Amino acid sequence: TAARQPVAKSRGNANSAIKETFASAVCDGSSYMSLASSETIGSFGSGYTVVFVFVNADYTNDTYFVSSSTGNGYIGIKAGGGDIIYKPAASKASEKTFVTDTANGGSVSHTFGTGMEMVAFVSDGNNTINVYNIDGDLITTNTGSGNSSSFPIDHILGRSDGTRGLDGEILDISIYNVALDTHLIKGLGNRFKQFKS
Repeated sequence: TAARQPVAKSRGNANSAIKETFASAVCDGSSYMSLASSETIGSFGSGYTVVFVFVNADYTNDTYFVSSSTGNGYIGIKAGGGDIIYKPAASKASEKTFVTDTANGGSVSHTFGTGMEMVAFVSDGNNTINVYNIDGDLITTNTGSGNSSSFPIDHILGRSDGTRGLDGEILDISIYNVALDTHLIKGLGNRFKQFKS
C-alpha cells in the first residue's frame, strides 16, 4: 500500500552523510517492499549473498533486511546495532544471533552506526555464514546454523505486517544466488564508500 512505501529522495536531497550525486529512499520502520511472488535463493550446496547499503539507521528495534512468510524466516540487525540476526525459513527453526566481534570469528569488532553502512550476509550453502561490513572486514562467522536449505524471500526491508522495517535511508539492495568471494564484497564496499560525503 502507499502507506508502506519507502519515500524516494532525489539526488542532492539525501542524507548529509552521502554525496549529492547519490539518491536514497527513506524508510520509517513500517515501510517494506512486497515481491509479486516468493523468490527462492540458495539450496544445499548453492550459496547466496544478501547485500544492504544504508545510512542514518535507528537500531531501537530489530531490523529485517529480507523476510519470508514461509516459516517466518528473516535476515537483519538486532536492536542495539551490535549483532546480526538470522532465522532460517523453516517452521521449526529458531532465531540465531551472530555477535559482531573478534570473539565470534570476525577479523574486527563492529557496531552499526548512523553513517553509511553495508552488510554483506554470505551463506555458502553448506552450513556456514559469513558477514562483512563496508570495509570488506569479516565481522562474524557461524557454522551449523541450519542455512543449508533454500530461503524463499517475499518481503524486503521488513515484514508483511509493517513491523521490523528499516528506520533510515536505503541506498542499495543486492541479492545474489551465489556466495560472493571476499574480494568481490570488498569491491562493492569500495564502490559505495566513494559516495560518502
